[in-house]
Amino acid sequence: MKVRYGTSTARGRRPTQQDEALVVSHVADHADWYLFVVLDGHGQYGHKVSQFAKSRLPKIIHQFAPRIETDTAAVLTAAFAELNEEITENVDCFDPYLSGTTVTAALFLGDVIHIANVGDSRIIHGQGPPPTSTTDNPDTMPPAAGWQIKQLTRDHTCSDPEEQERVVSKGARVERMREGDHYEGPLRIFKGTLPYPGLVVTRALGDTSARKLGVIGVPELTTLHPKPGQHCLVLATDGVWDGLTNEDVVGLVTPHFSVDSNEAATTASHDLTDASLKALDRIRVDDNTTNVCVFFTCP
Repeated sequence: MKVRYGTSTARGRRPTQQDEALVVSHVADHADWYLFVVLDGHGQYGHKVSQFAKSRLPKIIHQFAPRIETDTAAVLTAAFAELNEEITENVDCFDPYLSGTTVTAALFLGDVIHIANVGDSRIIHGQGPPPTSTTDNPDTMPPAAGWQIKQLTRDHTCSDPEEQERVVSKGARVERMREGDHYEGPLRIFKGTLPYPGLVVTRALGDTSARKLGVIGVPELTTLHPKPGQHCLVLATDGVWDGLTNEDVVGLVTPHFSVDSNEAATTASHDLTDASLKALDRIRVDDNTTNVCVFFTCP
């Protein structure tokens, strides 16, 4: 499998950049193992939490090197748990009581891709047509117009009935933010009659104030076995998805498809950032925007 990638990020109209992107090649010294991650911090110290998580996650995963391939799901779950514990204990650098981060990761182990997600960042997969014959080389096939699109993660917010049910069962008050005499914006999690924590996400790392309210740091896991042909994987924070659909995103990046170098994926990633900023302006939302664009072929 040939893999190429690019990343891009923008602060947008927010005063602070709380998003982070991470790319690690040669995971555990394997030439065909890659780790791609996007993180979206929130709260007063959200930028510090996401930066800390970005620096620690690859090191934690490396600790499990002997088991990564044979027990991947358990390794990813344990890695997220350890990272969450480290965030909780790192009070000298930031206070995680009302701050935390999403973590959305894709771990490539040869021709198998493992997805782990906590929060409302998202991963989508686009699959081009398979080779029309056994002699076709997917590396040299022209970009396809008709890509099949699949969302590989679930947005962990109170808009998801299952997620909302969990936090409500733990005593959370779920409602929109009150602005004067009316409510607006996404559903948020509050503690009793108090005006905090006001979390949109139902899963996150950090946010110790919300743990008794059912906010968990357990990742939801998915495995992808790509078929022969061309593929794209896009990991992005909610600043991308707020204004663009999954179809919009695949339509923006796939015209650049190439596995000759990382340049094409980087161009696609930057184009996606530009489009997401314009979309945020159009819907009058201020947010950071970050994405990782991965192009790959399977023989």
